Amino acid sequence: MAEENKNVQSQDGVLMKYSMSKIILSFIYYNGLIRDTLEYVMKKPTYDVNFFKYKQNGILNEIKVNSPLKRFIDANGENGQKLLKKIEDFGDLVYGPSSTILKLADDGLRVDHAQHMAILEAVLPLHEELESIVLLHKKAALEKNELDDSINKLIDADERFYRAVALLSLFFELRDQFGEFNKIMSENKGQRSAASNFVEKDIAKLVNLFNLTKQRATCTDVIYTNALDALNNLIEMMSGRRDLPKGLKWNDEMTNVLKDINTFVGDAEPKFKQLYEPLVREMINDARKAKEEQEKNKAQVNTEAKE
Repeated sequence: MAEENKNVQSQDGVLMKYSMSKIILSFIYYNGLIRDTLEYVMKKPTYDVNFFKYKQNGILNEIKVNSPLKRFIDANGENGQKLLKKIEDFGDLVYGPSSTILKLADDGLRVDHAQHMAILEAVLPLHEELESIVLLHKKAALEKNELDDSINKLIDADERFYRAVALLSLFFELRDQFGEFNKIMSENKGQRSAASNFVEKDIAKLVNLFNLTKQRATCTDVIYTNALDALNNLIEMMSGRRDLPKGLKWNDEMTNVLKDINTFVGDAEPKFKQLYEPLVREMINDARKAKEEQEKNKAQVNTEAKE
């Protein structure tokens, strides 16, 4: 949410101001819009048009106003401009007027489900980069004893929720791609083809994205590691590096893996929302009050000038 930030200075690439916690919350808000884009790799009958517009507005416009993210970008020279380019490219690809992935139509939001890979390859690396900025500011805030306990807890809860959504998204796409690969191989009587090679390349990309999320994770609780290990083991079974458990068929194993991931989602999501929602409501109200005060002062100046 765009917020006016006075007296901001740069220190080692970190935005410094009176409330570091509000800056971190603003980053988490924006990164949440990136995370929630993963909704579109999950097939549903309909998608909330208003939520799409909310995400679209935030992702495209937050970098155009005097927000903490925009100030961070401006304060970090060439690296900041590289990050800005990545964000702009992401916005154009998924939410821009020329996007072929998401399109508003008279009957609602249309999602091109043939482009799940494009969404995953855009969302996951960008989210990880923005998450590293959150952790950078967390470290600086802790060193200066400027991190609110509620924000510290939110940082951890936000990461767990993101990891849960990422694992769920990767699972669904791996399941579908693996099923497509087996279908092609069966139709081709076990012979590889251009089509099977294409699907194999996508599966390899998904494995790389899984490894990225695994390597960047800081959460270590057993609910997370159970979900992580379940998907990791499934990937190894798909590649032939691990045997399918005795007595189980592929559908059985898929069901078990999904159960572990859904347990993680079911634990992470409410804990995140419980912390996030009151904080972001407060941030929105503060931004609204600041805007009203700014407009009031501007009107007063105009009145005095006329007098």
